[in-house]
Amino acid sequence: MAQAAAPDPGALLDALDGLLLLGELLDQPPLAQAVRLLDALARGDRQTARRAWGGWFRPVQQAGGDWPAQLWALLECQPSSGSQVALAAPVPPEDLLHQLDEELLLWRQLALLPQWGEKLHCRPPQPLDPAADPAVPMAAAELWRHWHEQGAGPLSRHQAFVWDGSALRPVAGQRWRSIDSLQGLEEQWRRLCTNVEALLARRPALDVLLHGARGTGKSSLIKALLPAYGRRGLRLVQLPMPALETLPELLTHLSTAPQSFVLFIDDLGFEADDTRFKLIKAVLEGGLVQRPDNIVLAATSNRRHLVPRSSRERPGPELDDLTAWDGEQEKLSFADRFGLVIRFAPYGQAEYLTVVSHLAHQAGLAMETPELRRFALQWALHGNGFSGRTARHCVDHLTAGAPLQSGRAATGS
Repeated sequence: MAQAAAPDPGALLDALDGLLLLGELLDQPPLAQAVRLLDALARGDRQTARRAWGGWFRPVQQAGGDWPAQLWALLECQPSSGSQVALAAPVPPEDLLHQLDEELLLWRQLALLPQWGEKLHCRPPQPLDPAADPAVPMAAAELWRHWHEQGAGPLSRHQAFVWDGSALRPVAGQRWRSIDSLQGLEEQWRRLCTNVEALLARRPALDVLLHGARGTGKSSLIKALLPAYGRRGLRLVQLPMPALETLPELLTHLSTAPQSFVLFIDDLGFEADDTRFKLIKAVLEGGLVQRPDNIVLAATSNRRHLVPRSSRERPGPELDDLTAWDGEQEKLSFADRFGLVIRFAPYGQAEYLTVVSHLAHQAGLAMETPELRRFALQWALHGNGFSGRTARHCVDHLTAGAPLQSGRAATGS
């Protein structure tokens, strides 16, 4: 098969000037550098074109060298006029669908830009394949549906974020553990997933409180939602305790996004004189600051009552102090505002050893059961006791190739 011909730079530039749905993407690197390269080629300025080639080549090479794939990623992930219109229109008008088809053909011509390297005596980001024909990987209707369901921008590129009080910071490069790595939490997982399915379907979903002993898998269960539901549009946003006061701004920020969000508050708890719990309580109760239907709150805690009582503020029964009693009841009832409460029981020895065996099998550890059991018990004895977290640390220690010795020596106790 003959190699696809390099596009005519002048004609392609003229056509790009007429982009209606994808025009904003021309300002995004490395596409902006590609436009400068086309301009130099169209003017016949070979020296400037070679310099422009370098400006285009470097970011493409740093991103892996696959120029067509980077072009398609821009289409899917970067906001454009087309993606903004698609958010509000699940079915595209015929004229816009035709326009998008025409603009995708220009994207195919842009994908052939590396063919100019031979004429300029410049190395392409990847070796040229004579049989390669960078066809558009999705039809216009499919791209439109992607925009409508997933949006564009950081929320379509990443699945996990941290809210810093004013902006979402993507959490990139993480490999989230799936539910397969969590043993003994089948019932908790079933209840959590039923609620998430309702959220994704925009049916009434409940705010969730996961409470129980430390190290029992509460946070891990929340994070395991991403491998299970991330491709279906679920996003996890961690809300740190110092940023709680900006919860209304976060709700507003996410309310118009097409994705579904679990706002994750890890280790939720307040001191006796901390009044920030009233803000979350107002959201849970459906006050003026209401939770949009694409968002649920999920909090973990080691204690059932999230706001402790101090002995000095606890009113005595002999006092007719309605204000004091109301304040007491408000604190006691805060946890009750979560519609779904999932409990995590403390681990006993049997549960702990079951999890260790499960994780060791997943890690491919070739150890006899009595030997593994003996080491795991020593690890727990001289570590943090029986818990899922202790089991994970034990198996990670063995997987790293640490010498099989007593738990006391292994843990430095």
